[in-house]
Amino acid sequence: MSIKSFANIKKELNGLKLKTNLGDAQKRVEKLIKNAEKDFKKLIESNIPDVMKKFQEEKAQIEIMVDKIIKEEIKKAKSFVVSQKKEFSKLQKKLEGILKTKKATKGKKGAKKKATKKVAAPSKKTLVKKAKRAKK
Repeated sequence: MSIKSFANIKKELNGLKLKTNLGDAQKRVEKLIKNAEKDFKKLIESNIPDVMKKFQEEKAQIEIMVDKIIKEEIKKAKSFVVSQKKEFSKLQKKLEGILKTKKATKGKKGAKKKATKKVAAPSKKTLVKKAKRAKK
């Protein structure tokens, strides 16, 4: 834009200023703003129930999706626990079998050894008493 166009706009505004009263223009602008505000409020108030309805629908859909995912994860966890129980029982049977074979081999080795009876050494008191009796 050139300086000439700004000058032309300025002249036009000054001409309008003279033609219309400034107070009247302010009243029109205030009226326009109030009407726009009323229209906006009506629009919002009419849309609130629709927005709430959509919100409730989406909430229900999300709850269904979450429940479905949780059920799937619980099912996976249960199958994992079952498989681990099976694996654990296999290992336990294997361990019990190993322990039985070790006990059987220990029992055979123990039969070859001779059992010796240990005699307790006499205490000092008994030795002293025997010595006194021997002197008499």
